Amino acid sequence: MTSNLFKAEWSAPVITSTAVLSTVLLGVFFLLFTKIAGNPDTETRIMAMATQAVLLLTMAFSYLLSPSGYTIDEKNLTIVRMMKPVVIPLSEITKAEAAVPALLYGSIRLLGNDGLWGRYGKYSNAALGKYYLYVRSGKDQLLIEAANKYIIAPERPQEFLQNLERAMAAAKKTGGAQ
Repeated sequence: MTSNLFKAEWSAPVITSTAVLSTVLLGVFFLLFTKIAGNPDTETRIMAMATQAVLLLTMAFSYLLSPSGYTIDEKNLTIVRMMKPVVIPLSEITKAEAAVPALLYGSIRLLGNDGLWGRYGKYSNAALGKYYLYVRSGKDQLLIEAANKYIIAPERPQEFLQNLERAMAAAKKTGGAQ
């Protein structure tokens, strides 16, 4: 079995929030740049440059950690990110199903990002307890239960679930060797 890639589709709200937040962050960056150019005070320059670095790092790390897709291979379901992909062994998955929107109501973000390049991180609510969210869209989300709970949103969710079920069955037949 070869790896199957399912993209994390962009939703209009994530595109809008990314555009707005990027514009604000870059606007502040360039505003600080003009402050640096017009101010010989060393302390002010250092503070402005440090703030600029934080702004650029925020944008860069938000992008690098955002989910770009999901792959299924012989052993793992992987949440594809440029930095720190999340690997879930198929042998650990106990449930994979469509997540009804009500399942996420009342969620509180414990640590993560909610709008710049996607929504991802650790969340909690009464229905799921603690769970990890890795999406760029609020529709067609899936619940994956393993050692942790995950909410993902691959393109073609029904095809994704079918491929995942086939891969899990094949992994069981081969003993789920890692």
